[in-house]
Amino acid sequence: MRLNPPWAILMIISGILLIVIVLTPRIFELKIEESGSPKVYPIPNVYTFNDIIVVCLLSITFGYSMFRAIVIEEKTPLGRLGVSELLRLLKPDELKIYETIKNSGVILQSELIEKTGFSTAKVSQVLNLLEAYGLIEKKKKGRENVLRVVREEV
Repeated sequence: MRLNPPWAILMIISGILLIVIVLTPRIFELKIEESGSPKVYPIPNVYTFNDIIVVCLLSITFGYSMFRAIVIEEKTPLGRLGVSELLRLLKPDELKIYETIKNSGVILQSELIEKTGFSTAKVSQVLNLLEAYGLIEKKKKGRENVLRVVREEV
């Protein structure tokens, strides 16, 4: 994790301005005329409508810039990994499902459930993972999914 300098600078500036405005409220003067002579009554610690708008805008700016300032370093995208690297990421059950599809060529999801003995939910989750990795392809055929391997080890 590292900081993105332009956003970090904006975060610092907006944070400082926000603190200054919140800690320095205005003094409002109330003028009342009594029997011909005006009297001025100071009312301390008052925020004007403009102060409230500025505080809201600075808060939004501070929060967004803080969000953007923190950059999480990207890991290698899965698409750039070879099939052998992707297969090393798989758990034994996931590898068994992949191998079953690979050995069958083309297989229906219901047949895969029968061959592997795994639950429908588990097979669905693993198939979604394998599809996200780009290893298999699912195509709808009626109410079934037809499965085939897209990328094989060379």
